Amino acid sequence: MKFRVSLFNLSTLFIAGILTFIFSTAVDALISSYLIEDDANSNIRIHGAASGDGIGWSGFSFDTEDMNSDGKADLIISVYRNDSHSRNNNGAIYIIYNELLEDLALADLDLSNPAHYNLKFEGEFSGDEIGSQGMMQFQGDFDGDNKKDLVIGDQLSDANGGNSGAVYVIYDDLLTSWTGTGNDLDLADSNNYSFMIYGNTNDRLARQGLAVGDMNNNGSDELFIGSRFNDGEDQFSAAIIDSGSTFVLYDDLMATMAAAGPGSNDFLISDTNNYTVRIDGANASDIYGAFGMAAYDINADGKDDFISTSFGTDYNSRPDSGSHYILLNDQLSGYTGTGNHHPLADDNNYDLRLDAPENEGAGVDATSEVWLGFSAFTILDIDGDNILDISTGSFRSDTPTVPEVGNMFIIYGKNVLNLLNSGACPAKACDLQDHLNVRLVGESQGDLLGIYQGARSADWNGDGNNDYIVGGHTDLYGNNSGTMYIVDGAILGDYSQKGLWYRLNNPSTILHRYDGNNSSLSLRFFGVSTLDTADINEDGRADIIVGADESDSLSRSNNGRLWIIYNFPHSITADAVDEYNETNITGNISAPESVTDIDLVQWSTSNNPQGSWQACSPTDGTFDSNNEDYDCDISGLADGNYNIYIRAVDTDIKYTYQEHYKKVAIKIDRTAEEPVITDIGMITNVPNQSSLFYYFTSETPVIKGYAEPNSTIYFMWQGNTYSSQVNSEGIFSVVIENPGLPRTYNEIEYYIVDQAGNMSGTRNLFFIIGIENFPDELKSLLSGTDEDDLDLAVQNEMQEEIEDMIIDQVENQPELMDLPETGDEVTVEQTNESSNFFFICCCLVILVIVLIFLFAAYYKKKKKKEKK
Repeated sequence: MKFRVSLFNLSTLFIAGILTFIFSTAVDALISSYLIEDDANSNIRIHGAASGDGIGWSGFSFDTEDMNSDGKADLIISVYRNDSHSRNNNGAIYIIYNELLEDLALADLDLSNPAHYNLKFEGEFSGDEIGSQGMMQFQGDFDGDNKKDLVIGDQLSDANGGNSGAVYVIYDDLLTSWTGTGNDLDLADSNNYSFMIYGNTNDRLARQGLAVGDMNNNGSDELFIGSRFNDGEDQFSAAIIDSGSTFVLYDDLMATMAAAGPGSNDFLISDTNNYTVRIDGANASDIYGAFGMAAYDINADGKDDFISTSFGTDYNSRPDSGSHYILLNDQLSGYTGTGNHHPLADDNNYDLRLDAPENEGAGVDATSEVWLGFSAFTILDIDGDNILDISTGSFRSDTPTVPEVGNMFIIYGKNVLNLLNSGACPAKACDLQDHLNVRLVGESQGDLLGIYQGARSADWNGDGNNDYIVGGHTDLYGNNSGTMYIVDGAILGDYSQKGLWYRLNNPSTILHRYDGNNSSLSLRFFGVSTLDTADINEDGRADIIVGADESDSLSRSNNGRLWIIYNFPHSITADAVDEYNETNITGNISAPESVTDIDLVQWSTSNNPQGSWQACSPTDGTFDSNNEDYDCDISGLADGNYNIYIRAVDTDIKYTYQEHYKKVAIKIDRTAEEPVITDIGMITNVPNQSSLFYYFTSETPVIKGYAEPNSTIYFMWQGNTYSSQVNSEGIFSVVIENPGLPRTYNEIEYYIVDQAGNMSGTRNLFFIIGIENFPDELKSLLSGTDEDDLDLAVQNEMQEEIEDMIIDQVENQPELMDLPETGDEVTVEQTNESSNFFFICCCLVILVIVLIFLFAAYYKKKKKKEKK
């Protein structure tokens, strides 16, 4: 059984800067919470090999990347307290290829079993804690072969004195030389890496300070390595204590280092021969080059740019508030050779500086410290515009009344681009207090939202918006049990909106949350240290990988665990549909390995996730499992061609991804339109009426018109049927012959039957077939008659006179059938197949008779009045 709990959200009043937010005073909403210790709420669990291993500790200690070039996401896992080779806490990096996950097909992987991993890199020294707080970021392609190379950060390495730190680079050809499972690779052996860079004593080289990007635009990546406590220099070569530095190694320099070969492939980073350019922090104690850096195209010119962090800057009278520096490509692309210097003390050496916003609760804990970007910096596309956005944070930030809830900040990529191009920031310095797009605020005191790990973004619920995933030190289920939040991307706005502010205890903010459980001291710090998204099971949807280093499993204490939560797409089928007359679409929706049940099935005529959707019915009466039959009533659709889209919604409000909607092409055809006659013999422009009355001379008239394409039209007369196929353009032509019509009054019914078998309404055609030519004595009546008077509506009182005229003219037909009933709308016309002359004559004769009748009636009425 799935264990779910619901958290009530109490009303709270906050005043933040110039914005006032009043949350509802009613406890009227629930946030879905899933306890991660319930195995039903995850798909795969990865367990640390031994007690105390602490798998998944601290930011960027886990990553996913295609390391064996098979197009699938592989797992790269840091276990920072693992012991090997009689070295205590030297740490290890495990790589599990995706194909091994597929082959094992296990719900639980035990890293003590060599068959459950492919590669294991082991730290060189005791206490290395390899991979803790920054083992890798964005594996790079340093040799230009379009395959990923691995970078491992070891900030506590003693390669050059205590805590000097080191970085190991392992090219793809070396990685792929090890095959099978259970490969244990000791980094004390220089044959197991391509080259190694080490720092000076206490530099803590590469503490969450690694990035890769192609700065010289040659198709191969450069490597950025941060050294947080390095003493830099300003533009005048004056020393700056603890400014921090970032060393950039261009691909050609790294190729030279790798070529040195085992035994000669260790290099001191401070040697000017061993870096291409060194970027130094602007001020003493700025601590530049740690925690947050990335290389990507910031200004949309197709070239990689560089953004980095100094979390100790003091701008805007805010001590230790922190800043991000943006260096566009041309700042670094021109460097050649080695030992170049790029001091940020010179504002010509950066293009924009983003300074931390105010700590809203500075008065609560008597500090304005924000430490912008400390552990919480990531680059991701949050608003789905294919321009990368900045997600950064301050785990130390407060609300006006609650200390250290932690804040996450979002600055959209288009906003950054506008700031670069508009000159809106004086002296290139942008105060994020004025330019921040979104601020997300932790729930409670001490939550430290975003500590150790940056956020991730993925469309988790399939509504077309990228959602925002972040963790915090919450205490809901025991001290520091931890929470992973999935924030609804639909509320996060876009680059044009500034100052959006959301608290994570607001039910309208959170889609749902996963929680650790430290009530028995067995699972804490969940969601705090390890968090990533990737398509692990290759279903086209992002899955979540999340960890807790202080969790117990397999009878081991604090061995740590990782959980993989598949975002399974709903597999949707539809039964065969009637070609024309369908009123319902039925089928099945199944997600057998989903951790949630189907809650709703919907249909729409548009595949727009945010369009109009109608509810379908569960065949068994209730949607309450992960396998459901559905019935969608589409009887309200008008005739036409449609694509019907089917999707599902889970109990945690996850929608079927747009690309997995089931599309059913269908033609609705439940009615047939009545046919329209346009021509009868030589008569054209016949009016579109349900009843037509014509005087005609041909006994085999040709009737033309239009009707529904590919239908069949039928004319019925005294048990005789005359039919014809309507062509694909909707045109028909029928000859009334075999038998033809007699020279008398004739009633004909006509209708169509379309391809779907629908019969149209019946229309009537009344014919009087008269003589071929009018008598000569009637031709004189044609003189001076206006053709506009040819079509006459026959009034009831005229019927006797018309009938008498017809009887006089039809010599061979002494008796007539019944004429139309009184009140029928009748059009009377006459034609000759060879000429319209007789048609005109007939109509004018009728006109004269009618006028005589009306005059007689008028005269008779007048006489009666005179007698009175």
